[in-house]
Amino acid sequence: MTDRVLDSTGVRPADTALLKLSFLTSAYNTAQQMIWFSDQKASFIVIYYGILLSMLGIRVEHLLNFFRAPGGPVAPRAALVLLGLVFLATMVYGLVHTLRTVLPTYVAPVEVRDYRRLYWCHDVLAKDVETYFESLGGLDADSLLKEMTRELFSAVTIERIKFDRVSMALRGGVASFAVWMLIFIFTFFV
Repeated sequence: MTDRVLDSTGVRPADTALLKLSFLTSAYNTAQQMIWFSDQKASFIVIYYGILLSMLGIRVEHLLNFFRAPGGPVAPRAALVLLGLVFLATMVYGLVHTLRTVLPTYVAPVEVRDYRRLYWCHDVLAKDVETYFESLGGLDADSLLKEMTRELFSAVTIERIKFDRVSMALRGGVASFAVWMLIFIFTFFV
């Protein structure tokens, strides 16, 4: 009989809770996909640096000959060394942020009085099977929605952190590419 009771919107209360949970789960899955997307972009940045270094490697013989030549002008050599150091600095900057992106990132959940922390692996593994099962069994629909909402906020915070790191890595990549271009062009004139 209670299964046929409708709320003011014409929907059964159990269906409303299920719709809310489906929405939260969908939002959480989207956040997880964006986290995966940022990790994937960071992987491409590593490949990008590999391509830059390999392309510079084909011109390294010209650079070495330039530096080995006795009595060569000091100013172009100093400029090239300076450009090389700037390239290395920007590349290290980009790679550090790239590695920080792909490292597992954990954000401690917001401490809320009735938060049971039932979702993350270390929260699950901190309990034995029976205790965890009892914790799940003690949740009503509203409590379950609260738990999932808090987990969504943790996932979105991780997403934001990872995208900020990828953005910094891309800035380093663009800067190192500009310096790399100067070095690469310079190799044709030595």
